[in-house]
Amino acid sequence: MAPLIRIQCSFNLRNFTTGNGNLQNKTTMKQVLIVDDDDQIRDSLKFFFEDSDFKTYTAANPREGRLLYEMHQDCVVITDMFMPDRGGFGLIKDLKEQFPNAKIIAMSGGVNIGIGGFRQGKRKSLDLAKNYGVNYVFAKPLDMDELLASVLTLCQ
Repeated sequence: MAPLIRIQCSFNLRNFTTGNGNLQNKTTMKQVLIVDDDDQIRDSLKFFFEDSDFKTYTAANPREGRLLYEMHQDCVVITDMFMPDRGGFGLIKDLKEQFPNAKIIAMSGGVNIGIGGFRQGKRKSLDLAKNYGVNYVFAKPLDMDELLASVLTLCQ
C-alpha cells in the first residue's frame, strides 16, 4: 500500500471559479478609482486612501478612468468635474449608461463662469452632477473625513 501523503493547502476565499472554469477574483478589499487631471490632488488622494487600506487606482483623464473602471468595477469612483476631453460630466454619463449601479463621487473646485464667479460655478457643477446620478458631491477643498465616510458607506 502506498504511503499516505499529507498536502497542506491554503485557499483564498476571495477567488472562485465560474462554471466555465475561469478564475474570478471576488475581492472584499475596499477599492477606489480617482480621476483628476491635477497631479497633486490625484496623488494626495491616492496616498490618503492607500493609508486607509484601500486598493487605489488613478487616472489623469476621463478616458483612462473609464478604461480602469471597466477592469475594476468594484471601485468607488471619485472624479473631478472639470477636466480636458469630456470632463467628469462625460465620465459620469458614460459610466451610468453602461454601469447603472456604478458608485460615483463628484468633486469640483469650480470655474469662473462670470456673474457670481467661482463659488457659483462650483455649486452649479455639483448640482448638475447630482442630476447625472452621482452618490455624493464634494466641493474643493475637500473635507477628508467626510469623503472617507462617504466612500466607506458606498463600499458596503
